Amino acid sequence: MGPEQSKAEDKVVREYVEREIQTEENEGVERRWEKLKVVVNKAAKKVVGLQRRENVKKPWITKEILDKMEERRVYKNVNTAAGIQKYRSLNNELRREANRAKEE
Repeated sequence: MGPEQSKAEDKVVREYVEREIQTEENEGVERRWEKLKVVVNKAAKKVVGLQRRENVKKPWITKEILDKMEERRVYKNVNTAAGIQKYRSLNNELRREANRAKEE
């Protein structure tokens, strides 16, 4: 994409933003701000586009570690003596397993 095309695109985006943010005299500051925010976000999506991030996870995290994390999450809010004990036990196991996996 050459500089001429970029300038033309900039002009189109600028005109779009200016056209969309025209406000009435009696609109309040909050309404103007909301309008500006929406217009700028739409313009940015047109120019830049949406970028999806992949689910980033550490290379040493295994399926077993993820399963143990899920099991631990179940017991996190169980407020009984047995639930707290099970959570602590799973947490300790998970910590040991994760440390072992990191070292390998």
